[in-house]
Amino acid sequence: MSVPFLKRLSISNGKNDDCFINIHKTEINEHKEMIDEFRLWCNNKKEIPKTIRDFQLIEFLNAADYNLIEAKQLIYSNYKYREQYANLILSERNPLSPRIQNMWTQMRIFSLPKLTLEGYKIVYVELTDRNATGFDPLTAFNLLFMVIETTLRCEGLFKGYIIIGNANSTTLRHFPLTTFPMLRKLVTFVQESIPIQLKALHVINLSRTAEKIYHLIKPFLKRDLITLIHIHTKGITSLHQSITPDLLPTELDGELATIDHFQTVFRKKVESMKEWFEIEEMERQDNKKANQEANSKK
Repeated sequence: MSVPFLKRLSISNGKNDDCFINIHKTEINEHKEMIDEFRLWCNNKKEIPKTIRDFQLIEFLNAADYNLIEAKQLIYSNYKYREQYANLILSERNPLSPRIQNMWTQMRIFSLPKLTLEGYKIVYVELTDRNATGFDPLTAFNLLFMVIETTLRCEGLFKGYIIIGNANSTTLRHFPLTTFPMLRKLVTFVQESIPIQLKALHVINLSRTAEKIYHLIKPFLKRDLITLIHIHTKGITSLHQSITPDLLPTELDGELATIDHFQTVFRKKVESMKEWFEIEEMERQDNKKANQEANSKK
């Protein structure tokens, strides 16, 4: 169900709190019994805050094709890594911070409005500065995580996601070898715990340098993810065989608006989520403190 982006936030922490107006309302009503069972299980896991909302639970269920066992594994991994790698995953959650604002000038990242025939959402990602002036890979991943959450909360649930990665300006300056231990952890978080189903990753304009980066990070990737990667060496024409022009922006010889237009629209959506990111971080810290106090009493 597609919904308008953020209209209102409610900071009340009740069990049935609808943090966003009508967010995932149809799916929640259809799977209410499964959500209740899921919540009971989550309440017994110290890593997961007791304040978790129905719209969050349904996102993990949807990502697992409503397989409750798989959804449990997914959400547990998500919160485990959020705690374990908090200094990486959650190092910047303020969309108005100077770091994130600068990153919008370093990369293009947004979702496109039209779905594929299969019902998949398309996300476009591109680094823009070959010199990587002011580029920070950690902040780039922080923005990526906020973009994923914004897509889920503001645009609805989908059967899957397709990512188009434009590697035209990607160089080793963006990802020097010293960042690879950090990248391994971030890639692990993405592969094992993000509540979306990736259906394909299409890479266009792959330079020799970008190809070297891919081969360096390939050992971090699971085999099932590698099978989803499609590298297009024959330009946009090759991409059009998989994603038709009516779904693509102008710069990809598509029929939609420009990349700058979609970037501007989506940036506003991410920035509208500021209060939610603050609430979620506050609840995570409260949960961490409660666990520490419980452990000290043992």
